[in-house]
Formats: sequence, structure tokens, C-alpha cells
Amino acid sequence: MILSRTDLKKELLGALWQGALIAALFWFRSEFEPHIGQTATSWALNILLLLYLFSLIRVAGCWYDIVSWERNERKLKQEDERELAALESAREREQAEYDAFLKWAKLNPKAVDRLLAIVEHEQIDDPEHLTWLRERRETEGPNALTDLPRLFEWLRARRELQKFGIEPPLPPH
Repeated sequence: MILSRTDLKKELLGALWQGALIAALFWFRSEFEPHIGQTATSWALNILLLLYLFSLIRVAGCWYDIVSWERNERKLKQEDERELAALESAREREQAEYDAFLKWAKLNPKAVDRLLAIVEHEQIDDPEHLTWLRERRETEGPNALTDLPRLFEWLRARRELQKFGIEPPLPPH
């Protein structure tokens, strides 16, 4: 089976040798025709020529397959590169958005506290845990590893809902 260009080269070289052999047989036809007869010689040479044409068709078909595979592989590689570039730019855009949010959070700590209170009221049902979170935030301030990413995602979700015309209500304060 021909699966690579090296296999194709071997098959093509074999087909060339077969062609040379058949050409030699046709050239020296008059040498062995008197021994086996004109009809048998014609049949044998025509059958060999037909088999040679089948091998050439096989080699040409495999060459076309290999060229198609390589073309498809290049297309897939280009698509993967474009997709990776798009993902990288989206990641950079999200990181820039989060960095801008962190700058805003440093400049507006009271707004962050109020918004975190709303988020916690919406997301946490356990009153003891809610009290603990509020006390911790009052003593330490908002936690950059847990509170701020949760607030960022909550604000992003609200913004996505607003894109579709849904105005999520704020809980009563």
C-alpha cells in the first residue's frame, strides 16, 4: 500500500522498470515469436501491457491521494493556527478586561463591597457562612483570589444578560 512519498517513489521506480521490460519485449519480439507463435506472443505482450497500465493507474491514483492528503493537512494546520491565534487573542482580551476590573476595584473599594454584598446575598444561602464572609471582608478587605473573580464573573453574566435585553433585578437591600 502506498502511504507516503517514499512508497510512491518505490512504486514509480518499479513501474518504470516494468515499462522498460515491456518495451524491451516489444523490441525483441521477433526473437522469441518464432518459438511460441505469433498469436501467443501478441496475447502475452497485450496482457503484460494491460497489467502495466493497471499498475500505472494505481500509481497515479495513489499520487493523487497523497497530494490530496498533504493539501488537507496544510489546510488543517492553517485552521489550527488561526484557531489558536483567535483563542490567544480572546484570552488576552479577557485578561485585559480583568486587569481593568482590578484597577477599578482598587479605585472603588466601597462599590466593590456593596456589589460583593449583593453577590453573596444572591449566591449564598447559609446565613452563618454569609456572616463569616462579611466579617472577613470587613477585617481583611476583599480577597483577590476568591471574591474579586466571583464579582467579575457576576458582572460579566449581568452584562451578557443585558445584551439580550434581560435586566436581572437586584435584590432588595
